[in-house]
Amino acid sequence: MRLRKATLGSRAKFTHLQGQYLAFIEAYTTLNGVAPAEADMQRFFRVTPPAVHRMVLALEQLGFLTRVPGQGRSIRLRLPRDEIRKLERRETDEVGADDAVEDAALRASSGGPGRPSAKCRANVKVAETSQGR
Repeated sequence: MRLRKATLGSRAKFTHLQGQYLAFIEAYTTLNGVAPAEADMQRFFRVTPPAVHRMVLALEQLGFLTRVPGQGRSIRLRLPRDEIRKLERRETDEVGADDAVEDAALRASSGGPGRPSAKCRANVKVAETSQGR
């Protein structure tokens, strides 16, 4: 996969998801006075730590942000505010059945090799019940 560097000062081109990460970083920094940790992005976007880290690395490689490797909360945006999209609201009131199944699969390894934890089995059962299985 070949990534193009951003030409700053011109209308930046990024995917919708990249734009949402940039918007989250901008909003979080404005509200809290510090940059978000990768864990903050993980919770908001409901993704795994490696997925967040890959996105941060891609955005850095494209020239949309800078960071200091190994230093927490060091992300700095390199785009003017008017080039960052608005952050879309995420519904967090209830976890869907698909999310419960995915969460259960992610936690399955915590019960040892080949044996999901009790919490994982309970989540799978809830998900299957809500899907009518």
